[in-house]
Amino acid sequence: MYAEIKPYDEGFLDVGDGYSLAYGRFGNPGGPKIIYLHGGPGAGCAWNEYRYFDPSYYDVVLFDQRGSGKSVPLGERKANSTDCLVGDIEKLRTYFGYDRWIVAGGSWGSCLAMEYAAKHADRIDRMLLRGIFFGDKEGAEYIPEGDAYTRDNVWFREYEALVPDDLKEKSLSYAYYEMLDRGENLAMEAAIRFNRWNASLATSIPRVDLIEEVEENLAETLANSRMYFHFAVNEFFHQKRERLLDVMKNFKGAVDIVHGRQDYICSVENAYQLDAVCPNSHLHVIENCGHSMAEPLLKEAFVRISDGWKLAV
Repeated sequence: MYAEIKPYDEGFLDVGDGYSLAYGRFGNPGGPKIIYLHGGPGAGCAWNEYRYFDPSYYDVVLFDQRGSGKSVPLGERKANSTDCLVGDIEKLRTYFGYDRWIVAGGSWGSCLAMEYAAKHADRIDRMLLRGIFFGDKEGAEYIPEGDAYTRDNVWFREYEALVPDDLKEKSLSYAYYEMLDRGENLAMEAAIRFNRWNASLATSIPRVDLIEEVEENLAETLANSRMYFHFAVNEFFHQKRERLLDVMKNFKGAVDIVHGRQDYICSVENAYQLDAVCPNSHLHVIENCGHSMAEPLLKEAFVRISDGWKLAV
């Protein structure tokens, strides 16, 4: 990764509906433009994602999506949908006066990037997508419902055990969607248990430090949990996978697809499906590697790929 730098521009953009989005611009103001889309939904930026790109060459935009991170109001779910977020990306582009840009993102950010391509492909130079997620019901259930491998750990058992009797017949996604609005005590415990479970899957081998980080900022933990299940219940549908694959089938720009072989949050099969339909894609399956950018091998892949773009100019 490249060294830490300060943003040359930062602030908040009023995008309407009562939301102001925190943003920062890093690197070379005259260089090729990149926007990085964070995951979640609701996770917010780590605010170090600019370090995947050479700051002497690229101009990188980071921002927190509605209800996420530094953006305000934190955790708000009204007027917070995929369409709203796509519209916000365009508002940022227009606000900065950019004609076109490179769109990068991981996990939910990869889904949002494809949704943006569905409406604004003419504004995209190329794409860099990691931990492919289509925002579909199958993909949404891959995380909270568990599978033969991921169910067999203590954090899943704690997560599953919290569901009250009146919700046990529901899917875990729907149960947690309800629990997160059933009083602050239950909501906070639900948020902690879901995020511990999720953090335990973030890397190919569970990292205790990532699991413990869940309780360092409880307000954000609660907000991103509510946001995730808000989208999981109201926005993630079976037909989204097929629709986004059709979108990418018609996207003519270059697409770099990065996915960890041991990704327990988003199946590596998603990456193979996307690569199969894109007319100009490059697939990078990283061995011995999980989902999160906490994996050093994923960071190295992003730097290697973005450095390679400079040679292709």
